Amino acid sequence: MSGNAGFPPPGGSDRPDGWAAPGGHPASSGWGGSPPPAGPPPGYGGYGGDGGYGGPPPAGPPPGYGGYGGWGPGPYGQAYQPGVIPLRPLGLGDIFDGAIKTMRANPQATIGLGFLVGAVFLIPSALASLWLEGQPVGSSEASRTVRDLFLASLPGLASALAGLLLGGFIAHVVGQAVLGAKAGIAQTWQETKSRIPALIGVNVLTWLAVVLALVVVVIVPGVVVALSGVGEAGAAALIILAMLVGLVVAVWLAIRLGMGGPVTVLERQRVLASLGRSWRLTSGRAFWRILGITVLAGIIAMIIQGVLAVPVAVVTGTVDPSGTGVATSLTTHAMNLVVGALTTPFTAGVGCLLYLDQRIRREALDVTLARTAQQAAGT
Repeated sequence: MSGNAGFPPPGGSDRPDGWAAPGGHPASSGWGGSPPPAGPPPGYGGYGGDGGYGGPPPAGPPPGYGGYGGWGPGPYGQAYQPGVIPLRPLGLGDIFDGAIKTMRANPQATIGLGFLVGAVFLIPSALASLWLEGQPVGSSEASRTVRDLFLASLPGLASALAGLLLGGFIAHVVGQAVLGAKAGIAQTWQETKSRIPALIGVNVLTWLAVVLALVVVVIVPGVVVALSGVGEAGAAALIILAMLVGLVVAVWLAIRLGMGGPVTVLERQRVLASLGRSWRLTSGRAFWRILGITVLAGIIAMIIQGVLAVPVAVVTGTVDPSGTGVATSLTTHAMNLVVGALTTPFTAGVGCLLYLDQRIRREALDVTLARTAQQAAGT
């Protein structure tokens, strides 16, 4: 099967594959199609009954079928699985299993690429930290505090930037893996490098929207408190309430705009179109499901980070008790590199599979993918 799978935007694309949204031009192979085909692809069991894509399942699984059964009660038949997930609406286990299978099937383009991308950002950050450590600092406590805070934030900032870029690469790898194809580092770079500016734009606008929401929700009550002259207890209560509301709004915006990255890479949409597409895909009751799975994936990543951080912290604390020396800076950067390479492919894979699941549920993308995968397998 060709390794050139993508998701062209609605209205067509110059790519020979087809992850287009409804209304896009049909494509010869991939994730696209305008509406779903009139019937199921040959050998595809589909999901009949109230789902409406085909009648009785075939006597046996289609070629390349991965062994998953039906996805709900009743005689729905078998779900065709050319790659890491069955082509049907996905459950929590399907999503997590698909993300892990993608990493196992494509270690170079996931974990290996995670180390490369992380090194691109974290090595300069480490060198900058070492340089700053050797620079004289003012005698005031405030100047030392500012420098220490800046040094402490450098590894996290570099890791965050690396994670944003790596997430776009992982979206391409997942798109390949769903169709049963593997992706290498060179091929992933070739297919995604043109999307990096749009990917940066999507993430910057998402970040600005979240920060703006926090500022508005928190600053406005602060101004009200300052102008109204309420007591200290009332002011504290109002500020705490504003911070909680701001956190809720920020999380809501992050989830609603969070599929902009996969849309940008896989559908090859522009920045604003990607954000609008994400907003539509995460609307309604789907928001809560996406939120829950995203939070759970984040908790798993935090657990992995904690497991790795404990021995590192013990060793670093022995060598550098002050926690502000060269040893601490280097080990922090090294730990962030390892953690990012191991966890970002998983969390980004989960996000991409959530995007795919929404398209299956809303646009019957599974039918088009099944037909595409079988056509590719026959060539």
